[in-house]
Amino acid sequence: MRAARQRRGARAALARLVFNMTLISLAVAFGKMILSVTAGFAFVYFDFRGKLVFFIVIFLTHMLPVPVRIVPTFQLMDQLGWVNTYWALTIPFFASATGTLLFRQLYMTVPASLADAARIDGAGPLQFLWNIIVPISRTNLMALFLIEFIYMWNQYLWPLIVANAETTRVIQVGLKVLIATDAAVEWNIVMAGVVVAMIPPLIVLLLTQKSLITGLSLFEEK
Repeated sequence: MRAARQRRGARAALARLVFNMTLISLAVAFGKMILSVTAGFAFVYFDFRGKLVFFIVIFLTHMLPVPVRIVPTFQLMDQLGWVNTYWALTIPFFASATGTLLFRQLYMTVPASLADAARIDGAGPLQFLWNIIVPISRTNLMALFLIEFIYMWNQYLWPLIVANAETTRVIQVGLKVLIATDAAVEWNIVMAGVVVAMIPPLIVLLLTQKSLITGLSLFEEK
């Protein structure tokens, strides 16, 4: 009876599971885009003490394996009271060393005359970033958005650890609940959930494929 109730609850919460994962994936993708663009912009167009050291430290974070970061990150989330909240599912993923490196290298290829012309016209740093740099970065932004959305959509271990409440549970954990029962598994429900889980990433891919193809074409021409 208990297993049956769990399966009925999981089926009823399928829409909520998809909503949670979509919201989390969108938040992380947009958060990484914003931080990556601003960080790359700062490293190229601003001079400050220890700039190279900060960049090296950010890049070295990729050398830390995920299991090493899980325990201290969970302890931090617990101290902040963010366990079983959307904050714990999104904030730890906002920083992106790959995105920072991607946009830093892109902005280093932008002619310095553009910044000089914008400065002469009276444009401030934010105006220069929004009106000139962001349009130049459109293809890279779409590529980063697609990669980070799918990467976050496929997350299982961290949501399983930090989000045990039904209100913050994600689709991957919810599908596992349908399988991990003592009673017979209703594979028709499980497979239906798998198909539903494939729809949002497919939609994102279809919406961004034009920009990706354009970017690849420009890369081949170079």
